[in-house]
Amino acid sequence: MPAVQNSGAMPDIRRVLTVHAEISVPLQLALLDAVEQALQGHGVSRIWIDPGTRPDLLVLAEFEDD
Repeated sequence: MPAVQNSGAMPDIRRVLTVHAEISVPLQLALLDAVEQALQGHGVSRIWIDPGTRPDLLVLAEFEDD
């Protein structure tokens, strides 16, 4: 695992999307893929799903400093 460099600034982590469990799995996957592509296109440095929000999926992203 690569070392994480800490510049002293707090990361800008934001909740981006909640995908509810009632939505079909194929649609969940399509939504998550589309959101990931959109976020990467806007320079987001990290994207992940919060493991503490089951059964729903909460997408979080770390934004670079503007």
